[in-house]
Amino acid sequence: MKKIKWEYPEQIEEALDLIRDDKAVIHGGGTHLTSKQLNNGNRIVCLDKLPLNYVKREDGSIKMGSLTDYNSIVERLNEIEPGHILAKSLGPAATISIRNRITIGGSLRLAPNWSDLIGPLIALEARVKLKGANSGLFPVKDYLTQKELKSQTLITEILIPDTSWDSWYYREGITKNDHPGFTITILVKRKKNALEDIAIVLTGHTDRFMRLSEIEDQLKGKDTDQLDLKDIAKGLDIKFVSAKGMSSDYVKHLAETQIERGLIELLKS
Repeated sequence: MKKIKWEYPEQIEEALDLIRDDKAVIHGGGTHLTSKQLNNGNRIVCLDKLPLNYVKREDGSIKMGSLTDYNSIVERLNEIEPGHILAKSLGPAATISIRNRITIGGSLRLAPNWSDLIGPLIALEARVKLKGANSGLFPVKDYLTQKELKSQTLITEILIPDTSWDSWYYREGITKNDHPGFTITILVKRKKNALEDIAIVLTGHTDRFMRLSEIEDQLKGKDTDQLDLKDIAKGLDIKFVSAKGMSSDYVKHLAETQIERGLIELLKS
């Protein structure tokens, strides 16, 4: 392996200067580093010294610095808003030791198909603050779908609206710490018996993530006592790949079944 230079910028502008080199490898939590990256890169830009490790309530948002690890986010969110959907999703992700290393910014940048982060961020209509070649505040959905937003650019902060939701989260895995085959995020707001607002996001399929707007539209504004949720998700226009000994059709059936169960648990309990 060739000699690699490690850089430790202490200011964001200094880090941006370093990542203008396309061969630079960005290091946050380090859980994504591979031998191929190390062999191909000529420098590793370690972001540990940047002031981007925090979770705070400010200006109607919950703001999370991009270098904040999963466990810290779960701990702080449980103080700010017990039962927050991100605490539910990130709490069981990976193992304790890995959650102490995974950063929210790195996880969003890589966005693997099995991520426990993406579904809740899409459902919450989160935004991401970028610095560099693409500076500004962008919807997380745009960041995930527009590759040009990542070039020579750092995530500095992720913002979610500081509002209360009833929520339900599901991850389909064979073991507790297994990468989920798919995830389901459901958020609801009720006013007495009326379903005031709802967001349902399914991840892990061939389109990576999808907000299930058709189901939301069927339910929004309805009296929860009058809802018929049987087979509400049957026949989703969505595809999965075969995985872990299960056919794509069977994985889809599991997802449809769990969406129905989640809605029943949230709206009928």
